[in-house]
Amino acid sequence: MKYFKGVNIKDKTKLFENFMCESDFCVVGSGDGAQTALEYTSTCRDRIDKLRLISPVFDTDKSDKYKKLESIKKRGVEIEVYLDEKDKIISPLHVEEFFKEFATIYIKTEEICYE
Repeated sequence: MKYFKGVNIKDKTKLFENFMCESDFCVVGSGDGAQTALEYTSTCRDRIDKLRLISPVFDTDKSDKYKKLESIKKRGVEIEVYLDEKDKIISPLHVEEFFKEFATIYIKTEEICYE
């Protein structure tokens, strides 16, 4: 697994630690590290089976991210996005709306995580 951690993500990583990937063919990015994970996955020519984004923070250029997500999905990479409904940095609803075409979305509530 290749992991790209965001700048201030220590608490989020613990929140989602059960969702970390054990496979060598998985890329994980949390917070603003999700942007780096997306970039890496879109340019890497090695085998990648899964891209997991945990509470992803992206800059405002969504058209570029959209194209990269399309490309990643066409390569057969499974994309998963994990959100915390109480996130104070990102808007889980906006993130869900952006990724829903490309990814399986999981939203963590107080005690459960649902799809």
